[in-house]
Amino acid sequence: GEGRIDATTAGGKTVAGVARYARAAGVPVIAFGGSVGATAETVLARAGVLCVPIAPGPQDLAAALIDAGPALERAAQRTARALALGGRVRDRPVPPAPDP
Repeated sequence: GEGRIDATTAGGKTVAGVARYARAAGVPVIAFGGSVGATAETVLARAGVLCVPIAPGPQDLAAALIDAGPALERAAQRTARALALGGRVRDRPVPPAPDP
C-alpha cells in the first residue's frame, strides 16, 4: 500500500514495480492506498492493477493516520466481498500491456 496512489506511482513507485513482475507471472495485483488519483488508476489498470482507496473520503493527515489500521481493514474486507461476488482474481486474465 501507499499513502496516495497517484501519477508518480504509475511512473515508478513500488506498485509499478510489483505490477511488472506480476504481469510477467500472469498474476493480477490489488494495491491499497490512502487515496487513489484517477489518472494513476487508469494507467495502473492497464497493467493489471486494481487500485483500492483506504480512506472513506477526504480527511486531514492526522485523522488518516489515527484511523489507518481500521480503515485498511475495512477496505480489505470490502475488496474481499467484491471478489467473492465476482469470482476469484486469479481466474481473471491480465490484460496485455499497451505498446509504448
